[in-house]
Amino acid sequence: MRTYTATSPNPYSALAARRLAVLRDIDSPTHDVLRLALPDLVDSMGGDLDVAELAELLAQIAAEAPDAALALASRLHTEPEVFPDVVGLRKWALHGLQRHRSDPLRRLNYFEAEDPLVFADERTEQDAAHLLRRRDALLHYLGGFGFGNHRLDLHEPQPAKLAPPSVAIGDDLIRFPRRLPGIAAQHRDAFYFAAIAHAAAHLRHSPLRRAAGNRLPMLLAVMALIEDARV
Repeated sequence: MRTYTATSPNPYSALAARRLAVLRDIDSPTHDVLRLALPDLVDSMGGDLDVAELAELLAQIAAEAPDAALALASRLHTEPEVFPDVVGLRKWALHGLQRHRSDPLRRLNYFEAEDPLVFADERTEQDAAHLLRRRDALLHYLGGFGFGNHRLDLHEPQPAKLAPPSVAIGDDLIRFPRRLPGIAAQHRDAFYFAAIAHAAAHLRHSPLRRAAGNRLPMLLAVMALIEDARV
Protein backbone atom coordinates (compact mmCIF):
# COMPACT_ATOMS: atom_id res chain seq x y z
CA MET A 1 0.00 0.00 0.00
CA ARG A 2 1.29 3.46 -0.89
CA THR A 3 2.11 5.84 1.96
CA TYR A 4 0.80 9.36 1.41
CA THR A 5 2.43 12.46 2.81
CA ALA A 6 1.25 16.04 2.72
CA THR A 7 4.75 17.39 2.03
CA SER A 8 5.58 15.55 -1.19
CA PRO A 9 4.45 17.63 -4.20
CA ASN A 10 2.96 14.72 -6.17
CA PRO A 11 3.01 11.29 -4.49
CA TYR A 12 -0.05 10.12 -6.45
CA SER A 13 -0.80 8.38 -9.71
CA ALA A 14 -1.59 10.44 -12.79
CA LEU A 15 -5.34 9.89 -12.33
CA ALA A 16 -5.32 10.92 -8.67
CA ALA A 17 -3.14 13.94 -9.44
CA ARG A 18 -5.56 15.07 -12.18
CA ARG A 19 -8.58 14.71 -9.91
CA LEU A 20 -6.82 16.62 -7.15
CA ALA A 21 -5.94 19.36 -9.64
CA VAL A 22 -9.58 19.61 -10.68
CA LEU A 23 -10.60 19.92 -7.03
CA ARG A 24 -7.95 22.60 -6.51
CA ASP A 25 -9.33 24.59 -9.44
CA ILE A 26 -12.91 24.30 -8.14
CA ASP A 27 -12.25 24.83 -4.43
CA SER A 28 -8.71 25.49 -3.31
CA PRO A 29 -9.41 25.50 0.48
CA THR A 30 -11.10 22.09 0.32
CA HIS A 31 -8.22 20.74 -1.78
CA ASP A 32 -5.66 21.96 0.74
CA VAL A 33 -7.50 20.40 3.69
CA LEU A 34 -7.95 17.11 1.82
CA ARG A 35 -4.21 16.96 1.12
CA LEU A 36 -3.64 17.33 4.85
CA ALA A 37 -6.20 14.60 5.60
CA LEU A 38 -4.87 11.95 3.21
CA PRO A 39 -1.94 10.72 5.35
CA ASP A 40 -4.37 9.91 8.19
CA LEU A 41 -6.75 8.11 5.82
CA VAL A 42 -4.11 5.81 4.34
CA ASP A 43 -5.10 2.80 6.46
CA SER A 44 -8.73 3.08 5.31
CA MET A 45 -8.03 3.64 1.63
CA GLY A 46 -7.30 1.08 -1.05
CA GLY A 47 -4.78 3.15 -2.97
CA ASP A 48 -4.56 5.91 -5.54
CA LEU A 49 -7.94 5.05 -7.07
CA ASP A 50 -9.61 5.86 -3.75
CA VAL A 51 -7.71 9.15 -3.64
CA ALA A 52 -8.96 9.97 -7.14
CA GLU A 53 -12.57 9.07 -6.29
CA LEU A 54 -12.47 11.02 -3.01
CA ALA A 55 -11.12 14.10 -4.79
CA GLU A 56 -13.82 13.72 -7.45
CA LEU A 57 -16.54 13.44 -4.79
CA LEU A 58 -15.35 16.57 -2.98
CA ALA A 59 -15.20 18.45 -6.30
CA GLN A 60 -18.80 17.39 -6.99
CA ILE A 61 -19.91 18.61 -3.56
CA ALA A 62 -17.90 21.84 -3.88
CA ALA A 63 -19.53 22.68 -7.19
CA GLU A 64 -22.89 22.79 -5.41
CA ALA A 65 -22.02 23.66 -1.82
CA PRO A 66 -18.43 24.79 -1.12
CA ASP A 67 -19.11 25.14 2.61
CA ALA A 68 -20.28 21.52 2.79
CA ALA A 69 -17.23 20.29 0.89
CA LEU A 70 -14.88 22.14 3.22
CA ALA A 71 -16.77 20.82 6.27
CA LEU A 72 -16.42 17.24 5.01
CA ALA A 73 -12.72 17.64 4.19
CA SER A 74 -12.15 19.11 7.65
CA ARG A 75 -13.88 16.15 9.30
CA LEU A 76 -11.77 13.72 7.29
CA HIS A 77 -8.71 15.58 8.57
CA THR A 78 -9.71 15.82 12.25
CA GLU A 79 -11.85 12.65 12.48
CA PRO A 80 -10.39 10.13 10.00
CA GLU A 81 -12.30 7.36 11.80
CA VAL A 82 -15.56 8.64 10.23
CA PHE A 83 -14.33 7.59 6.77
CA PRO A 84 -16.09 4.32 5.86
CA ASP A 85 -14.98 3.85 2.25
CA VAL A 86 -15.45 5.98 -0.84
CA VAL A 87 -18.63 4.18 -1.90
CA GLY A 88 -20.31 4.59 1.50
CA LEU A 89 -19.12 8.18 1.79
CA ARG A 90 -20.49 9.02 -1.66
CA LYS A 91 -23.92 7.61 -0.78
CA TRP A 92 -23.95 9.60 2.44
CA ALA A 93 -22.80 12.84 0.82
CA LEU A 94 -25.21 12.70 -2.12
CA HIS A 95 -28.06 11.87 0.26
CA GLY A 96 -27.28 15.02 2.25
CA LEU A 97 -27.05 17.19 -0.86
CA GLN A 98 -30.38 15.95 -2.15
CA ARG A 99 -32.23 16.03 1.15
CA HIS A 100 -31.12 19.57 2.07
CA ARG A 101 -30.82 21.09 -1.40
CA SER A 102 -33.09 24.01 -0.47
CA ASP A 103 -31.83 24.50 3.10
CA PRO A 104 -28.16 25.56 3.23
CA LEU A 105 -28.02 25.69 7.04
CA ARG A 106 -29.31 22.14 7.50
CA ARG A 107 -27.07 20.96 4.68
CA LEU A 108 -24.01 22.40 6.40
CA ASN A 109 -25.06 20.85 9.72
CA TYR A 110 -25.43 17.49 7.95
CA PHE A 111 -21.84 17.58 6.68
CA GLU A 112 -20.51 18.90 9.97
CA ALA A 113 -22.29 16.56 12.37
CA GLU A 114 -24.19 13.64 10.79
CA ASP A 115 -22.64 10.17 10.80
CA PRO A 116 -20.99 9.21 7.46
CA LEU A 117 -20.95 5.55 8.54
CA VAL A 118 -24.72 5.10 8.19
CA PHE A 119 -24.36 3.79 4.62
CA ALA A 120 -21.46 1.49 5.49
CA ASP A 121 -23.48 -1.37 7.02
CA GLU A 122 -23.78 -4.10 4.38
CA ARG A 123 -26.96 -5.68 5.77
CA THR A 124 -28.71 -2.32 5.93
CA GLU A 125 -27.81 -1.58 2.33
CA GLN A 126 -29.03 -5.00 1.20
CA ASP A 127 -32.36 -4.66 2.99
CA ALA A 128 -32.89 -1.09 1.73
CA ALA A 129 -32.07 -2.00 -1.87
CA HIS A 130 -34.39 -5.02 -1.74
CA LEU A 131 -37.30 -2.92 -0.47
CA LEU A 132 -36.83 -0.30 -3.18
CA ARG A 133 -36.89 -3.04 -5.81
CA ARG A 134 -40.23 -4.22 -4.44
CA ARG A 135 -41.74 -0.74 -4.09
CA ASP A 136 -43.97 -0.88 -7.20
CA ALA A 137 -45.39 -4.28 -6.24
CA LEU A 138 -46.10 -3.09 -2.69
CA LEU A 139 -47.84 0.06 -3.90
CA HIS A 140 -49.95 -2.03 -6.27
CA TYR A 141 -50.89 -4.26 -3.32
CA LEU A 142 -51.77 -1.21 -1.21
CA GLY A 143 -53.90 0.09 -4.07
CA GLY A 144 -55.94 -3.10 -3.84
CA PHE A 145 -57.11 -1.91 -0.41
CA GLY A 146 -58.28 1.37 -1.90
CA PHE A 147 -55.22 3.53 -1.17
CA GLY A 148 -53.79 4.30 -4.58
CA ASN A 149 -52.33 7.74 -3.87
CA HIS A 150 -49.76 6.80 -1.25
CA ARG A 151 -46.00 6.83 -1.68
CA LEU A 152 -43.57 4.40 -0.11
CA ASP A 153 -40.11 5.40 1.04
CA LEU A 154 -37.38 4.59 3.56
CA HIS A 155 -36.72 6.16 6.93
CA GLU A 156 -33.69 8.39 7.14
CA PRO A 157 -30.43 6.44 7.59
CA GLN A 158 -29.16 5.96 11.12
CA PRO A 159 -26.23 4.20 12.80
CA ALA A 160 -26.50 0.41 12.71
CA LYS A 161 -26.07 0.24 16.50
CA LEU A 162 -29.50 1.87 16.97
CA ALA A 163 -32.72 -0.12 16.78
CA PRO A 164 -34.43 0.57 13.45
CA PRO A 165 -37.64 2.62 13.56
CA SER A 166 -41.03 1.05 13.01
CA VAL A 167 -43.06 1.33 9.83
CA ALA A 168 -44.54 4.85 9.91
CA ILE A 169 -47.89 5.70 8.31
CA GLY A 170 -48.92 9.16 7.15
CA ASP A 171 -51.71 10.64 5.07
CA ASP A 172 -49.88 10.00 1.81
CA LEU A 173 -46.58 8.33 2.76
CA ILE A 174 -45.54 5.05 4.35
CA ARG A 175 -41.94 4.78 5.53
CA PHE A 176 -40.15 1.48 6.07
CA PRO A 177 -36.97 0.88 8.09
CA ARG A 178 -33.78 0.49 6.08
CA ARG A 179 -32.72 -2.55 8.10
CA LEU A 180 -34.75 -5.59 9.15
CA PRO A 181 -32.85 -7.28 11.99
CA GLY A 182 -34.03 -10.76 12.82
CA ILE A 183 -35.79 -11.25 9.48
CA ALA A 184 -34.08 -13.69 7.12
CA ALA A 185 -33.60 -12.55 3.55
CA GLN A 186 -36.08 -15.11 2.22
CA HIS A 187 -38.77 -13.75 4.56
CA ARG A 188 -38.43 -10.07 3.65
CA ASP A 189 -41.24 -10.10 1.08
CA ALA A 190 -43.67 -11.70 3.53
CA PHE A 191 -42.83 -8.99 6.08
CA TYR A 192 -43.33 -6.20 3.52
CA PHE A 193 -46.75 -7.41 2.41
CA ALA A 194 -47.88 -8.04 5.99
CA ALA A 195 -46.77 -4.52 6.92
CA ILE A 196 -48.65 -3.04 3.95
CA ALA A 197 -51.83 -4.91 4.92
CA HIS A 198 -51.41 -3.67 8.51
CA ALA A 199 -50.85 -0.11 7.28
CA ALA A 200 -54.00 -0.32 5.15
CA ALA A 201 -55.96 -1.37 8.23
CA HIS A 202 -54.64 1.65 10.13
CA LEU A 203 -55.47 3.96 7.23
CA ARG A 204 -58.98 2.56 7.12
CA HIS A 205 -59.77 2.33 10.82
CA SER A 206 -57.32 4.43 12.89
CA PRO A 207 -57.28 8.21 13.35
CA LEU A 208 -53.91 9.59 12.25
CA ARG A 209 -51.87 12.01 14.37
CA ARG A 210 -53.94 11.59 17.52
CA ALA A 211 -52.84 14.28 19.98
CA ALA A 212 -50.76 12.92 22.87
CA GLY A 213 -52.11 15.51 25.29
CA ASN A 214 -50.82 14.96 28.82
CA ARG A 215 -50.76 11.17 28.57
CA LEU A 216 -47.71 9.42 29.99
CA PRO A 217 -45.34 7.68 27.53
CA MET A 218 -46.22 4.25 28.98
CA LEU A 219 -49.93 4.92 28.44
CA LEU A 220 -49.27 5.99 24.86
CA ALA A 221 -47.30 2.80 24.25
CA VAL A 222 -50.13 0.64 25.64
CA MET A 223 -52.70 2.55 23.55
CA ALA A 224 -50.60 2.00 20.43
CA LEU A 225 -50.32 -1.71 21.19
CA ILE A 226 -54.09 -2.03 21.68
CA GLU A 227 -54.72 -0.10 18.46
CA ASP A 228 -52.36 -2.41 16.57
CA ALA A 229 -54.25 -5.42 17.88
CA ARG A 230 -57.61 -3.83 17.07
CA VAL A 231 -56.84 -3.10 13.43
